[in-house]
Amino acid sequence: MKIAFVHDWIITIGGAEKVFIDLIKEEKYSQGEIFCVFSDKNFLSINGQDIKINSVIKNNFLINKIGYRNLMPIFPILNYFLSKKIKKYNPDKLLISSFAIAKNIKSKVYKKIYLHSPMQYIRDSYEEYLEKLFGIKKLIFKISSKFLRKWDKKYFQFDEVYFNSKYTEKLAQKIYGIKGIVKYPKINNEIVNTNIVNQKDNYYIYIGRLVRFSKELDKIIELFNNLDDNLLIVGAGPDELLLKSKVKKSNIIFLGEINNLQKKIKLLKKSKGLINITKESFGIVTAESLSLGVPVFAYNCGASPELLDLRSGVLIHKKNQYELKNKFEEFKKIKFDYQEIKNNFLSKLDKYL
Repeated sequence: MKIAFVHDWIITIGGAEKVFIDLIKEEKYSQGEIFCVFSDKNFLSINGQDIKINSVIKNNFLINKIGYRNLMPIFPILNYFLSKKIKKYNPDKLLISSFAIAKNIKSKVYKKIYLHSPMQYIRDSYEEYLEKLFGIKKLIFKISSKFLRKWDKKYFQFDEVYFNSKYTEKLAQKIYGIKGIVKYPKINNEIVNTNIVNQKDNYYIYIGRLVRFSKELDKIIELFNNLDDNLLIVGAGPDELLLKSKVKKSNIIFLGEINNLQKKIKLLKKSKGLINITKESFGIVTAESLSLGVPVFAYNCGASPELLDLRSGVLIHKKNQYELKNKFEEFKKIKFDYQEIKNNFLSKLDKYL
């Protein structure tokens, strides 16, 4: 069987990309290629096989200097060219992995979709993105979001549908009226099989993209600027220099991107807790932390409430500094049972794998 594997864009290998790779591994096919809107790669190596990546735009000046989110107003045009590329390939089936616009591929062949999230910028995270934009950018974002919502609702016909969480399932039913099966992403076996550590080192940790949008890292830095607790920041991203400029104390340490899994596991499992106040559609880092028995300081929206409970972390309801500081002080005082955190989460994970 000839399959077109479709993803939004492949620039860094984050949580959604790892899930995409797992989805490819599960498929039986004789021939397959990857299609996306943006990529700086020519191939993805999966199970020892290099799978070709066909992208509309390579990671050139447009992506490096302008930023792919600033191309949002022309997403429908880019998606049109992506659909043309896929049609030319003439596959028997489409496997779509979507958190933005891959869902909207126009094709008459059999379509299987794994929905990480409807496009967050124009949907459930719209207000949060709007809050961080000013001037002409804010105006363009408002106008293009209104148009994109109408365009996005035209594409909802699929033969098989899977969601990464109950939260995403409810959102998709509300927006598109589509139903499917909840299938949580797989957690790396090395993480799941790692023993918990009861003796923690003196730091908390953030792992993820270095961006102001969605990840709210600017607010996390502001919080720790007013605390004596240590924060390790692991990751890379377009806002790295800006975020570093906001640091006022030596308790906040940037470690850069860590690709070595064992080193990442060691840092995470020995931390006092993960800080993740994103509105997650699933939250792969949150899941990895809980799998290691590490409590999580999270946002009470998105999928985090279905992954966490009072025994495994603290959920905040607002992201202002008053709420963050008060809830974080509460988080620090809780005596967590790390083995219980791991066991409870893995039982939830098994239910939806």
